[in-house]
Amino acid sequence: MLSYTGDAMLMRSPVMMDAWFHYRETAGKPVKEVRDPWLNERVLSYGRASNYEHSGTVSSLSSIKSATQNGVTTTIGNLVEVDHSMTFGDSGGPLYGGNTAMGLLSNMNREGTLAYYKKIKTVENTLRLTVCKDPVCS
Repeated sequence: MLSYTGDAMLMRSPVMMDAWFHYRETAGKPVKEVRDPWLNERVLSYGRASNYEHSGTVSSLSSIKSATQNGVTTTIGNLVEVDHSMTFGDSGGPLYGGNTAMGLLSNMNREGTLAYYKKIKTVENTLRLTVCKDPVCS
């Protein structure tokens, strides 16, 4: 395990992944660009549990979220807040716009009206990796 952030555990895979991200269970898009989202940008996200492509607007680039589980409180900062709903079990799903990868779902609020994402550049730096871009993944 390389990093633990709330309900998402990030692990390095020994298998080379392709330069695509999935936005439905059986559909995907090639990643052409990798960057963090901008404030007020319209974005999309896919969740495996909800099996749905959600849309929303980036409302904050530096949110802080705390969660308590088994009496232990974990605080995560520097999160992207998006005004759309996600479902528990969607964690790790992509935040994107067109063919641009922007982040990974980390958490959501209890009411299900806001979703919180780790910025893609933070994920790359934390895991010491580079997200592959189509057509070449090296």
